[in-house]
Amino acid sequence: MHEVKASAHIASLLQTLHDLLAVHDVLLDLAERKRQALMQQTIDTLKKIVEEEMAILPLIRRLEAERMQQVSSLYALYSRRPEKHVDEPEKIETSFEAKTFSELLAIWPKEDASRSKIEALAQDLASKMVTLRWKNEMNQALIEFSLQSIDHYVKLFAELYPDATYLSDTTFKSPTPPTFFERKL
Repeated sequence: MHEVKASAHIASLLQTLHDLLAVHDVLLDLAERKRQALMQQTIDTLKKIVEEEMAILPLIRRLEAERMQQVSSLYALYSRRPEKHVDEPEKIETSFEAKTFSELLAIWPKEDASRSKIEALAQDLASKMVTLRWKNEMNQALIEFSLQSIDHYVKLFAELYPDATYLSDTTFKSPTPPTFFERKL
């Protein structure tokens, strides 16, 4: 009975990990597309990518909640297994706090074939998460650089045309631009 219950939980966790990996593949693709859009300064494309990312976030939250619940359930199942030493009392996990993969692996029998599959998927997921974090940090740096460039050009424009005014909504009045020798460089 215990093995059947564990098998169902393991199958469920394997499916959730596969789903999380697929979603992270999509996020990695979006991060790369976002980098390209930032470099090419295509705001419409960037806006669509951000909308796609926002649509994926609820799915990630749901899958992550499932994963945490499944890991905790497996931890509870494996912590109830009878120990090899008959003299020791049976360990029963009564806490409902979320458990980590590390905590689960610490009590999961090494000879269990499913353990290696789950370990490999968890490592793959962790690797994709690190790569995604790196890509997002690079995109953030590109955004910051773009904003700094805009700020620089606005200040430069204000210095070159200090008396520039708008007479109406459609008419721009600018004094004669300074010659090359009059400009501040």
